[in-house]
Amino acid sequence: MCEDNRIKIPEELGQVVEDSLRKVKKIHRRKVFCKVCLTAGACAAAITLLLVWGFKNPVMASKLPAIGHLFSQIEKDVSYKGNFSSKANILLPEDKGSRTDSPYIQESNGITISVTETYCNNLAVYLAVEIYNEEAFPDDFMATKYDENYIDGYDVLRMDSIDTFSFDSPKSSYEPFQIQGNYKDAHTFIGIIRAETGAANFRLEQDTEVPETFQYELNISSLSGYIYSGWVEDTYIDPVTGEEGICRHLDGQESKVYKGNWNFKFDLKIDPAQIQTVTLNDVNDKGVGIKEVVKTPFEITATYVHPEGTKAYDYALVICDANGDFLDFQGENTRNTYQTYERNTDTVSIFLFENEQFWSGLVQYYWAEDYETKRKTKTFAEYLEEHALYSTHVDFTDK
Repeated sequence: MCEDNRIKIPEELGQVVEDSLRKVKKIHRRKVFCKVCLTAGACAAAITLLLVWGFKNPVMASKLPAIGHLFSQIEKDVSYKGNFSSKANILLPEDKGSRTDSPYIQESNGITISVTETYCNNLAVYLAVEIYNEEAFPDDFMATKYDENYIDGYDVLRMDSIDTFSFDSPKSSYEPFQIQGNYKDAHTFIGIIRAETGAANFRLEQDTEVPETFQYELNISSLSGYIYSGWVEDTYIDPVTGEEGICRHLDGQESKVYKGNWNFKFDLKIDPAQIQTVTLNDVNDKGVGIKEVVKTPFEITATYVHPEGTKAYDYALVICDANGDFLDFQGENTRNTYQTYERNTDTVSIFLFENEQFWSGLVQYYWAEDYETKRKTKTFAEYLEEHALYSTHVDFTDK
C-alpha cells in the first residue's frame, strides 16, 4: 500500500512527534534558546523592513503592498525556506495606481489581503502575502517580539481556509492552516503560505500527475492568533541535561479571530527547473520500501510502501543529507517533505521506521547535546542504518 502524505496520526503519537520536533529545532538549528531550558537569557531577533510608499491616495496606499518582492524579505525566516524570489511570478503590476482593481487584493471586515507573488513546482505552491488590519493586531500575536520563550524566527497567523486544485478528479480539498512571516508594524503582517500540490492526490491514494499548468483556488474565512492573560512561573527540568530552571511562560491562552471572506483564484505554471524524480519500486521482505523519490531545489519527498493492514501513520519516513545529518521538514504542517535549501543533498539516505520507535527513541541520538562530538565517529545516518526497517541511498548527481 502506498503512503498517504497528509493522513493525520493519532493524537497521542502526534504529541510525541511534536515534542520531538521542538527538541530537534532547538538543538539542530541552534536558534534562540528558551531560558527555561538552559536557564540562560533569551533574545528575539528584530527584523527591520525598509519599504517605500508613494501613492496618491494615502488610505489605499496604507493597504497596498510595497514595491519589491515580499518573498525576498521573509523566505529565509520561515520554516519552509527557499530562494523563491529568484523564480517568483509577480502578480501585481508595477503601476501602483492600477493595483486597486487587482483580483489579488481583497478586503473584508477591515482586513485587506494582498497576494503579491507566486511560485510553484510539482510538490508545492508558495504565495507571498501582505495582510493589512485597520485595527492593530494584538501584541501577543507577535511572538518573536513579546514571547521570551519563543525559539522560531517567524510569527504565525492561523487561518481557516479551503483550497482546491483543478487537476483533482474527483474534486477534493485541503486546508492550509497557517501563514508564516513577520509583522512589519502593528497593522501589517507579511508572510508566505505553502500548500502541497499533491496533497489531495495523496489522500485519495491516486497516482495522478501534477500538470504543467493548473488553476488553484484559495478561500480564506478567518485569520486568528492567540492572546494571553499574563505570565506565570513554574520549575522546569531539562530532559537532556537534567538541570532545573525557572519556567516563565504565558498563560490563559485564548483565540482572537478575525472573520471575513477572501477568495483567490490563480493560474499557475510549474517551474520545471531541476525537478528530479527517481523511481525505485523497492520493497524488502518486511513489506516496506520506497516507491519514488522527488527532489526540487527547495524540498525532497518520497512515496513509501507499507504492508496491507497497516496505516501510513504507523511509519516514519526519515531523510538525511550527504553529511549524514537529519534534514529539516519543509514546513510545520508536513511530515514527509524535507527541506533541501542550503543543504548538500547531492546524495541522500532514506529510512523507514515504526513511528514510535523513531520519535520516542532513535531521534534522541540526533538531538543529544553531545551529537556534534558523536557524529565524528558515527553520523545520524550511520546510526539509523543499524536500526532501520528499510534503508536506501539515492545519488542525484547523475540524474
